[in-house]
Amino acid sequence: MFKSTTSSLLQCAFIVLLGVQALSAFAAQLPDTKSPDTISSDTISSNNNANIFPQLPELSKPITQYTLTSWNTRDGLPHNSVNKITQTADGYLWLATWEGPVRFNGRTFTVFDDLDQLQMEETGVIDIQPDSSGYGVIASGPRGGITTFRHGRWQALESAPDFVNETATTSNGEIWAVASNAGVVRYFPDGQRQIYSMVDGLPDGYAFRVYIVHQQSPMSVHPDAVYFDEIWVATQRGVARFNQDTNQFEILELLPAELFRDLIRLRTGHLVATSASGLYFCLPDLSACEVYPEAIDGIITSIHEGLNGELWFGTFAHGLGRITSDGIDYLTVEHGLPNQHVLDVFQDSEGNIWASTHGGLAQLRDALFTSFTRVQGVKGNFIRSVQEAADGAVWVGSNEGLTRILGSQITPIDHPEQLANVSVLSLARYQDLGLLIGTYTDGLLLLIDNQVLAQFGREQGLFIPEVRAVVYDSAADIIWAGSPEGLFALRFNGSGFEQLQHFTVASGLAADFVSSLEIDSEGTLWVGSITGLSQLTRIYHDSEEWQTQAIDLSAFTVAQNLFAIFQHHERLWFATDRGILIHELSDQSWHWLSREHGLPFDKFFSVNFDADEALWIGSSRGIVRVPAEQWQAFLNGESNQVVPVVYGSTDGMVSNQINSGGPSSVRDSSGQLWFASAAGTVVIDPEDIEGHGITPPPVVIDGVYVDGQAIADVSQIPNRFGRIEFRYSGLGFRMTQQLQYRVQLVGFDSDWIRRDQQTYSEYTALPSGRYEFVVQTRYPGSEWSPAVSYYFQVTPRYYEYPWFWGGIIIVIMLLGYLFIRIRVSALERSRNELKRLVQEQTKELQALANEDVLTKLPNRRAFDHALRANLHKATKLHQPLCLAILDLDHFKLINDRHLHAVGDQVLKRVGQIIRDNIRDQDYAARWGGEEFAIVFGNTSESEGVVICERIRKAIESADYSDIASNVQPTLSIGMACRIGQEGHSTMLIHADKALYQAKEQGRNRVCVFRK
Repeated sequence: MFKSTTSSLLQCAFIVLLGVQALSAFAAQLPDTKSPDTISSDTISSNNNANIFPQLPELSKPITQYTLTSWNTRDGLPHNSVNKITQTADGYLWLATWEGPVRFNGRTFTVFDDLDQLQMEETGVIDIQPDSSGYGVIASGPRGGITTFRHGRWQALESAPDFVNETATTSNGEIWAVASNAGVVRYFPDGQRQIYSMVDGLPDGYAFRVYIVHQQSPMSVHPDAVYFDEIWVATQRGVARFNQDTNQFEILELLPAELFRDLIRLRTGHLVATSASGLYFCLPDLSACEVYPEAIDGIITSIHEGLNGELWFGTFAHGLGRITSDGIDYLTVEHGLPNQHVLDVFQDSEGNIWASTHGGLAQLRDALFTSFTRVQGVKGNFIRSVQEAADGAVWVGSNEGLTRILGSQITPIDHPEQLANVSVLSLARYQDLGLLIGTYTDGLLLLIDNQVLAQFGREQGLFIPEVRAVVYDSAADIIWAGSPEGLFALRFNGSGFEQLQHFTVASGLAADFVSSLEIDSEGTLWVGSITGLSQLTRIYHDSEEWQTQAIDLSAFTVAQNLFAIFQHHERLWFATDRGILIHELSDQSWHWLSREHGLPFDKFFSVNFDADEALWIGSSRGIVRVPAEQWQAFLNGESNQVVPVVYGSTDGMVSNQINSGGPSSVRDSSGQLWFASAAGTVVIDPEDIEGHGITPPPVVIDGVYVDGQAIADVSQIPNRFGRIEFRYSGLGFRMTQQLQYRVQLVGFDSDWIRRDQQTYSEYTALPSGRYEFVVQTRYPGSEWSPAVSYYFQVTPRYYEYPWFWGGIIIVIMLLGYLFIRIRVSALERSRNELKRLVQEQTKELQALANEDVLTKLPNRRAFDHALRANLHKATKLHQPLCLAILDLDHFKLINDRHLHAVGDQVLKRVGQIIRDNIRDQDYAARWGGEEFAIVFGNTSESEGVVICERIRKAIESADYSDIASNVQPTLSIGMACRIGQEGHSTMLIHADKALYQAKEQGRNRVCVFRK
């Protein structure tokens, strides 16, 4: 028994939970899910001669190839131990945790931990199940508390006598609860309850599991039977079924009298129960039971029948398991499971498998992409190249070796010896007989019939033995190999590689470092490098002489690095560091598809197309898909934008990073696309993208907020509000981050508004009226979900009533009369005031005309006037006069590196420094661009030099870090002093010559003009 204190109860509860909690969840109560616990009584009474072990489905793919996602306290879970998982008919997932029941919409966890709201003595929840409606839940805890959630409110039942392990609901709304040492508690819809113990037929008073099979036809002919559900209870000493006619439990004697942790009825009618002795299968009519013959690792904690008939189970210390006709496979912490102890297994309405553990919540999805990593047998995870062979096998090259994948067979290549640990950079077919392998340290290898027949490496003349791109020209029987040393033309002569030619920059290539190769339909070889693009054209049709030409990319793009080249129909597609280049072979024109046109990133490493002409491009931040109609409209000039979809780790990729390689993407003969990633090779069947078999998930409105405050379900919105916000969620868990939304405020919007992945919509200052907010969601390519609406009314504001406007008219008439009387007397005053304002504005405009807007110094126009005035005064009074022109050194580099906004800030700072370092009698101005000018009145040459040096040093030593890092401008100054009767133009020419002299002598100095 538990102690009376809270801490003791929690400690005992936790110990019991670790050892005895039975945690299999039921998708049966979800209306949209094919229910595994709904069977016909005809099935149970037949099949006497059926095999005791039902036929299980074949293995679709290993459990380790499913996409695994996990959540823990860092993601918002209140506690890492998730005791039970279920799903309500509206689509929400519900979790039982030690910090309260939790509702999950795929993005955020909503925790219900207020004891006053829960009406429980303890926030810890051991079990959570849907109620009879399917839309509410029943939560139970360690102190016997049971509470229900319906229509947004929690309502407690009378507490059970002891620790409640689990609850279940019958078709007529009864709630059955199993308690640790108090047997079974039956709650009737009218609030009454009945407790069953060993005297009522239970094999033991310590019950772990209650399981209800909702029957489709009566199991009893009793005329007074209220319901016909089959109710099973698993206890510490066996399994029993409830007899409605006798109101007693009947022990299933075919099973041993020991601890059973879980049991279910399969759709075939078979009963499956698990104990320490193993996994028992019983015939539908319960005439025989046997232990599953194949050994299972460890003790099973929970079992669940999948939508396809496979059996999923959790274990105490061996993770998650699955039984199919192919046997048993496991998912453990080595594969990413948060913890080896699985508390519950559940499958949601979309077919996703959920596992609750002591380390958090885990989800397994048969996602769009399948990843093949070292876990599945691939040699190395850092994949650089993929290539399909003539037999349909896909070769995968990594930094640790070569792997061959054919169907479900993954074969790492360890023989011959040259391939045991080779670092692969590129792959290509050779005559449909073999494989060309470009490596990082061993040059180029030719593999035929599992034998390396040729090598082109350091000993054969390849000083840097890297082959980053390789392609075979079958028409000329030439192997082209790209390396950091340039391009090599080779031929296999039966005993080795024969070098035919070597092309470098000296031969006309744009660069020696070759990164990609492609032969177009005309036989032209295209050579991509890290700094440009070249093409090689055969001089004569049957000759082996080639003309090399470098392509001037700067004429149509700023891209330089070409990572992949791919011909599709009569176009060449280039993956670059600045988007995608497209070359039309028909008219030799070029197109540039970049971030400006809707691509999400700048840098791409691969290009490919599926059977529907959709464009697939790989980047270091995911795989991007552009539908055919979008890129075609772009090339045809019909649209300037594309709207791509980005796929990443949430879609089955272990890593978002697609690597560069030769090639790093390939489309196999079955239409599947393969990509080389930083964590294995990933493959996708593009047909899965366009909504094939994807049902749009339900959508719910999570909350409505007026001016930031959540409001209840009310229809009247106060007219004084400024902003109303709707938050909504698509309750789909296959690709939560890819869900798309569209909304419409009927009465305000004329059509649907696309919100993409945004899960909220805001409206401000809505006029009075009736409104309906409508939201829909979908997966990319699927249909839109049924709409969910929220109705509300904005009541009229005071100024929208007729009496308000009647009063306004009367007031206006009175004010009009007064205005006419006052206007006549004020007209003269207004005329005088207007004259005064015109004069002031004229003065301000004159001042603005002579001021530089950026630096607030006088502009050139004002400076010319000041220079003439000072020169006239100096000539008249026979005074010395000096003129200096100041120019910022290398100012264009500041603009190029830091943009013009930073350059403007530098000019403002320099203008202020000049102003701070001249005398009152001096006149400084912005001459134009990065040039400034100063007139030194009544100043000798030596005095002028002192002031110029002071300004130069101040500019050089000033701190510009608040503007931008690595910015430290300097100043070159040319100074000229008045000589004789020369005019201002001559002085400017002399000062400019002195400035030129300062620039020539190294800048950041003062030079004085002397004849």
